[in-house]
Amino acid sequence: MEEKNQEQKYQEARKALQEWLDKQGHNMCWYYPEIFRELSKILEVTPSRKPDLPPREEFRPNCERYECEIYEQNLL
Repeated sequence: MEEKNQEQKYQEARKALQEWLDKQGHNMCWYYPEIFRELSKILEVTPSRKPDLPPREEFRPNCERYECEIYEQNLL
């Protein structure tokens, strides 16, 4: 398998980030592990621990806050 050079990694990371930024509708939320998994894979970074989500009663209000901020900034 061919080793990627820095420019290839940069371009792949840039593409992954752009795809995440372009998500729409229900695919948007303040918790976005898929972008970090993809960037970790591209940049060959191994997580030192598993993700730790907050309790559901804390998660939902923060997700709603994120949505409100998006609407207030007229980003949608």
